[in-house]
Amino acid sequence: MTSPAVPILNFGGPAGRRIAVPDVVGKEKAEAEKILKEAGLRCRSQDAESFTPLGKVVSQEPAQGKTVPPNTQVLINIAIAPPGPPPDFDKLFKELKDAVAAASAELGQVRADVTQVKADVGSVKTEVTQVKSEVGTVNTHVTQVKADVVAVTTAVQTVETEVDAKGRHDVLVQKLDDIAAKLKSAGAGPGAAKKA
Repeated sequence: MTSPAVPILNFGGPAGRRIAVPDVVGKEKAEAEKILKEAGLRCRSQDAESFTPLGKVVSQEPAQGKTVPPNTQVLINIAIAPPGPPPDFDKLFKELKDAVAAASAELGQVRADVTQVKADVGSVKTEVTQVKSEVGTVNTHVTQVKADVVAVTTAVQTVETEVDAKGRHDVLVQKLDDIAAKLKSAGAGPGAAKKA
């Protein structure tokens, strides 16, 4: 289907008609030239090596839709066979198929690696949970040891108080014994010899 040339007025520049370049890619050379001429454009063609259908337009410059002044030259590139034998499409297809198979194998390995990483992350999470549990047990033991230390400290303070009280008693008994001995040696007090 031919794209009709659309005249466009250029209000922002010099007065004159502008033409939207029609699309001629994929057309035969003669048909492309005719479409461009009917649109008010000139055509210049050149050969372009391509494996697309021979004799057809493979590209154009300016591109379709670009607005240009009348009588602008449009370059069309016409497909010609490249020199040498055409490519071996069966071989190319096999190489492509082999490349896809290799990529699939690599993708499978990547998936296996990802699965292994997920398993490793799961193991690490389990170990972290175990460590947290062990830390909780240690914290419980530390709390018990602190309670035991408080109990021992209280017992020591009680013993110290009792020892301090007993020590005062022992000192008092010692002083009383000393006083009694002095009185005895002075001949007074209990157990002193009576003088006649």
